[in-house]
Amino acid sequence: MLLHKDLKGVNYYAVAGAIGIQNGKYIDSGELFNMIFGKKWTDAHYNWQGSVQNIADKVMPILQKGGKVWV
Repeated sequence: MLLHKDLKGVNYYAVAGAIGIQNGKYIDSGELFNMIFGKKWTDAHYNWQGSVQNIADKVMPILQKGGKVWV
């Protein structure tokens, strides 16, 4: 999807292991995320505090300049 022409220039940072109310086991997708996103992702399941900090560090400058962010 990120390769589609309508999303050209989108700055992204993926988050795995988001918290929700679904039942079932966590499926570790680190290998897939590495393959797709390289170093542009974080695993909130295994590193919640670090992930929150990484995201905050990335989005605050964007928001301060009037940009839009979706997490």
